[in-house]
Amino acid sequence: MPLLLAQGALQAGMMADRIFFAGASVTQFKIDIVGFVAFAVLPVRAPLLVFSPQLDRAKRTAKREYGLLAQRYIREFDNKWLRGGASGDAQFMGSSDIQSLADLASGYEIISGTRWIPFDARTVLHLAVTTLVPVLPLTLTMIPLDQLLDRLLKLIF
Repeated sequence: MPLLLAQGALQAGMMADRIFFAGASVTQFKIDIVGFVAFAVLPVRAPLLVFSPQLDRAKRTAKREYGLLAQRYIREFDNKWLRGGASGDAQFMGSSDIQSLADLASGYEIISGTRWIPFDARTVLHLAVTTLVPVLPLTLTMIPLDQLLDRLLKLIF
């Protein structure tokens, strides 16, 4: 994030130079801003994609192994508690079998939720916003601060 913030400040400085000394406006830089954000964020996250095949393989292996374990456990649970396989003095209430079944289901759910991409859209959005923060003051070249504050207050209240 600090690297992207610094890159954003550099980009904002170059844009400010053209706005203040060459008569450009912020709206002329729309494509530049989008391209800059894409090419700034991509090199930060793209190297992690190297791990995608290993993550996918690990997920498939874990689902298979947990699936077999869950199948065996559920079969034994069924035989013990639903088919009358429990001993006569076994108490269903307070048995750790139910909690173990819930723990197994929770573990399988975590494995199923594993993504093969080691980052999500929210992370990319945070990085993009961090990159754009230094560009925000340049909007004051289009809208005076008092008008901007009036608009914000009207939106809030």
